[in-house]
Amino acid sequence: MVRKSDFRNVEALAEQADSIVEKIVKTKAFEQPEFDGQREYLTKLYRRLELILSAGKDSTGRQLRQVGNLRKTLKAYRNSS
Repeated sequence: MVRKSDFRNVEALAEQADSIVEKIVKTKAFEQPEFDGQREYLTKLYRRLELILSAGKDSTGRQLRQVGNLRKTLKAYRNSS
């Protein structure tokens, strides 16, 4: 979803994940040794998600700067006519 720029769904899933993570933290379920593998796997997934979101944020920032530059160019063109 993030790679396809479906940020609305990503945001909704992040909110759901937050509540699930909060419940896991409160119950301390993942602190038990039998969950070591799952904890490591989730940590890797979380790091990947952080990288993907960061790349998306950078891309969005570049696009916003391009739009801003285009607006300035159009404004200058209109004012010179």
